[in-house]
Amino acid sequence: MVTIFCFPRPFIDTNKGKFKTNQENAMMSWKLTHPDTEILVFGNESGVRQICDKLKFKHIPEARVN
Repeated sequence: MVTIFCFPRPFIDTNKGKFKTNQENAMMSWKLTHPDTEILVFGNESGVRQICDKLKFKHIPEARVN
């Protein structure tokens, strides 16, 4: 099994929406790396819970960041 950990930036429309789209595309590509890929997404930035729900990733909102 492959496990991917990430702390994404907020999913907000900046740079004409390209950053949000690029980040979402990257996260979707992780699902294709291996059938048993486990993806853990940390943080409670804007839109993170929604993308985790959409892609069925495990969301861990209570992570501290600096």
